[in-house]
Amino acid sequence: MLRVSFLAQYAQGRAVALAASLREQEELQKQLSHQATHDPLTGLANRTLLHERMESALSRCSAVSGTGLVMVDLDGFKDVNDTLGHPVGDDLLVDVAGRLTSRVREQDLVARLGGDEFALLVEGVDARTLHDYTKRLLDAFKDPFILAHGNSVRVTASIGARSITRPTTPSKALRDADTALYQAKTAGKNQAVFFESPQ
Repeated sequence: MLRVSFLAQYAQGRAVALAASLREQEELQKQLSHQATHDPLTGLANRTLLHERMESALSRCSAVSGTGLVMVDLDGFKDVNDTLGHPVGDDLLVDVAGRLTSRVREQDLVARLGGDEFALLVEGVDARTLHDYTKRLLDAFKDPFILAHGNSVRVTASIGARSITRPTTPSKALRDADTALYQAKTAGKNQAVFFESPQ
């Protein structure tokens, strides 16, 4: 009887240990998956996740339910890094990520592409709504950023946007939005430019 009781307790202990081990493994898998698709500094989606979501969104967009792609590049970010140092620059990028996220819907995807460049994927919007988005995003940079150690930093943003109403590839959509972003930069920065396809 004692032996059976001992074996039952032993088996129960092993089952509990195994369940805990499986939970740990599942948690580790989630962390690895998150790290593969998210920017380690800001916690935003990275280029990989943006590309995955774009493939899905751009394959089903239409004139009735359009998709918007917005590229955001900070104006003067290099000066912040050069004068105040990279840790302050990193703090600024984290704050920018927070402001961008607060200006969009929960279902919209905000990604950091690298450096001081961000992208937003907005589904189910028409061109007019996308214009409103770009205004909200530019407004996000009106107030100074108050960073660690009391550093107050003012930066603006240049925006390139592309309204998509028929299926296309992620690389083409990114290229078009990037073209518009370049136009915003060369036109004087701190503004949004929409991509217009050549006739």
